[in-house]
Amino acid sequence: MQLLGPANSNATCATASTTGCLGAFPRPTPGTDGNLGRNTFRGPGIANTDFSLLKNIALGSNEHRYMEFRAEFFNLFNRTNLYTPVSNLSNGEFGLSTAALDPRLIQFGLKLYF
Repeated sequence: MQLLGPANSNATCATASTTGCLGAFPRPTPGTDGNLGRNTFRGPGIANTDFSLLKNIALGSNEHRYMEFRAEFFNLFNRTNLYTPVSNLSNGEFGLSTAALDPRLIQFGLKLYF
C-alpha cells in the first residue's frame, strides 16, 4: 500500500509499516529552486456527518409550557479523519498523519420552557 503517489518516478513511498515518503520528495541542490509543482503534497479529505433529534413534550394544557429533549451526534458514522501529514522533510515522520480528529461524540440536552 502506498501512502502518496511519488513525485519522482524512480522513487517509491514507504508503506504504512515504515516511516515517511522521503524518497519521493528529494531535496533540491543547495542554491537552486526545486521543480515540485504547487499543491503536490496534500492531506487527506474530511468527511463528517452531524445529526440532531429534537422532541417537544407538552406539560399540561398550556402550550407555552413544554420540555425539549435533544440528542446530537457529531461524526455520526465515526469515520476516521486524519490531520494533515507531516510536511517537514527533515522529520523522520514526513508524509505520515500522526493524529486524528475527534471520534463520534454524542450529547443529550433537556430544556424546560415556561
